[in-house]
Amino acid sequence: MANDPLPEDRWKKYFQATTNRKPRPLLLDALSRFGEFRGFAIDLGCGAGVDAAEILHQGWKLLAIDQQPEALELLHQRIPSSLFRNLTVQVATFDQVQLPQADLVWSSLSLPFCPPEYFPRLWAEILHALKPGGS
Repeated sequence: MANDPLPEDRWKKYFQATTNRKPRPLLLDALSRFGEFRGFAIDLGCGAGVDAAEILHQGWKLLAIDQQPEALELLHQRIPSSLFRNLTVQVATFDQVQLPQADLVWSSLSLPFCPPEYFPRLWAEILHALKPGGS
């Protein structure tokens, strides 16, 4: 996200290519481990919003973060307006994020895009954000 090596047009192509995929099995597994509990989640680098939409559809409140404003627009298009009240979005790079307390921090495939010099700070943010018992 910070000092992103991919030009913006490549992100648009990525969003187009991934917009119709299914939610990642690892996310579905993580959500299932909470049982009936529905809490607050963060999606770091939400991309086309597939996983973020699943989190919302399962009844969670969500902070979706991406450096590309288009990603957050795609997420809004993906979910019904009835879920907007459970969604907060933030345009930010990994070197800018400040994460609130959360029950779940999901990053799918975005962490490799964090420049190495920012990773220790980002990891500390993630660890600080996770509530006890979170994932």
